[in-house]
Amino acid sequence: MNPRWRWAIAAGVALALAVLLYFRLDTGRMQKTLPPLVAGLTGSTIHFNRLSFSMVHGLDVRLDQVRMHHASWSVTAPTALLELRVVPLLLGKIELSGIYLRSPVIRLAPRRQARTGSVMEAHGLPRELMLDQLSVSDATLMSDSGQTWISGLDMDIQDIGPSRTMRWELQARSGEQSAVGHGQLSLRLGTIDSGFGKLSLDRIPLQALGTLVHLPVGLTPRLIRHGYDQLSAVLTLDIGHDDHWTLFGETKVTGAADRPEITLRGRAYRDATHDLGWKDTFLQIGADAQLGAEGSCNAAGICTTAIRGRSINLATLFSLAVPTTPAW
Repeated sequence: MNPRWRWAIAAGVALALAVLLYFRLDTGRMQKTLPPLVAGLTGSTIHFNRLSFSMVHGLDVRLDQVRMHHASWSVTAPTALLELRVVPLLLGKIELSGIYLRSPVIRLAPRRQARTGSVMEAHGLPRELMLDQLSVSDATLMSDSGQTWISGLDMDIQDIGPSRTMRWELQARSGEQSAVGHGQLSLRLGTIDSGFGKLSLDRIPLQALGTLVHLPVGLTPRLIRHGYDQLSAVLTLDIGHDDHWTLFGETKVTGAADRPEITLRGRAYRDATHDLGWKDTFLQIGADAQLGAEGSCNAAGICTTAIRGRSINLATLFSLAVPTTPAW
């Protein structure tokens, strides 16, 4: 075939696709279709003031003054970019390949509130959640009452889907506080098949962690009542098949000047014989109270542990064990 004809055919096809794409990019249709689509992916309601189109990441829908609300969290952002998949759009279907939030303020509700309707149900990722990238830049994490926990948070998650290898990376710095981490999760039919992660935390407020992570037996509020307010940690998590995992690293809790530093280092795990186990674990309270521990819990919730120590200052232990307010 003559090269001129090839160029003519290619130009004709490109022009036809451009015309078809032009008619598919209907603002009114996007305003009706995108809110329920985003709500289905995130389990939240979404509102915005203005919708337009851009070419920052490919073919994007730009939303200005975005507000999202969920039972467990809310987000306000000056700008959100929703990247569209081009081929489905040409066929008349709207699908998202990426979500990008710029300078959002994320408020987390207290854990006592219901968390029903979450996108992450107990069985894993929903089949509809398929994104090439979820990116958050310069985010501020706050309590529901308006207290700022950490700012300057950048988070990037790639290849999200029920049968993909999802990679994640985050970093945040605010004064002396910082959080840096990365890892990946291999998902199969919506559940975690394997993965790993590394996380480094420096002087993170305990109150924020109490909202984000559920710790047993009211540990976080107990530490706060005893004058502790910050946590630093270096943690590595390795996830294997059949829900087996191993977590190892070191965690430090600090607080008021008269409070002894608490350091916990060792290894926790789950395997075929234990629902939860810990070994090579050492708890250091100040300079004169060090305890070693090894034990496990089975699926019925029955736990046993062996604790060893030498020349323990009991006054240091009692200062943490006795409640600061009467139990009655």
